[in-house]
Amino acid sequence: MEVYNNEMIDIDVKESFIIHLHKVWMIGIIGILFAVCTGMVNVYLLPPEYTSTARVYMINDQRVSGLTLELGTGSQRMKDYRELIHSEPVLEQVIQELQLEMSSEELAQRVVVTSTKDSWISEINVVCNNPAMAKKIADTIVKASLGQLIDEKEMRGIAFVEEGNLPTVPANPYLITKVLLGGVFGIIFSLAFLALGHLIWFNS
Repeated sequence: MEVYNNEMIDIDVKESFIIHLHKVWMIGIIGILFAVCTGMVNVYLLPPEYTSTARVYMINDQRVSGLTLELGTGSQRMKDYRELIHSEPVLEQVIQELQLEMSSEELAQRVVVTSTKDSWISEINVVCNNPAMAKKIADTIVKASLGQLIDEKEMRGIAFVEEGNLPTVPANPYLITKVLLGGVFGIIFSLAFLALGHLIWFNS
């Protein structure tokens, strides 16, 4: 009888392991399916978006052998400049000048400001479903924000501007992040589904 019970316990353990292993595979497959579907929706179904990048270089008023960058002053000027880019006056000026049908909050969400390893160089990235408009917005933001900075600080000859490029290839910002979030949602969904199924089976 003891041998029989041991065999039954061993069989139950194996069956339980197989069942749980099957659930793990199912959870993983569902997560992968959600991730793939999220990627396909973002790439093929959503309207394409384009990114135009303009660059601003803060320079020193004094020039030695052509162009000399002053690290301390340039860094502070660039910090002030970055804070102005998402300010209400700059965004409203861009909206009025280009007659955009969006609020300043909506425009701010389309503008991403990054800095290179050199603190006096800043990149203004504008995402839009129209490549020509993306360039116009980037160039107008640079112009409006520099105008605010020069008026406030009474500075002149402090910046060199590289106009925004005209994008030809659609960009999909945060695609990898969206795919990963889709996979995580799929895993959570599958766990909730299994828990609900187990609860229904236990109460029946």
